[in-house]
Amino acid sequence: MQAKTAVLQQKNKTLGIGGIALFFISVLSFIALALYRSVKLKNEIIASALNEKDILLREIRHRVKNNFQVISSLLSLQSRQIEDESIKQAINEGRNRVRSMALIHQNLYQNENITGVSVVEYLNKLTSELFYTYNISEDRIKLNLDLEDLDQ
Repeated sequence: MQAKTAVLQQKNKTLGIGGIALFFISVLSFIALALYRSVKLKNEIIASALNEKDILLREIRHRVKNNFQVISSLLSLQSRQIEDESIKQAINEGRNRVRSMALIHQNLYQNENITGVSVVEYLNKLTSELFYTYNISEDRIKLNLDLEDLDQ
């Protein structure tokens, strides 16, 4: 009889320990689920904020590009009404500087690499733009650019 009691006590101990272990596993599972939901919610908030930032950044880029175009157009209109060649030349130089900044802006945001610009690409576009602006024919001046790109 004592052996049966000992076996019964051992079974009760085992069931008790198993019940306690099951309780702790349930509590840990509940905590893990709560943490998972919390992290998931925070990730969704971060993803939403990142998407909103991206939309705002694209809008800013678009506005800057438009502002460069408006300034360049206004300077062009102004230069058409001026008779004095030195003043006209100064306005055209200002317009060329604006166009140069617009080229840098375009190169910065064209390939999403906003850490720098491709020097070769920028100088090729800039010199082409200058040749066009000053009406320089390639028969008169031959430009030879021997550059190495500084992109890494």
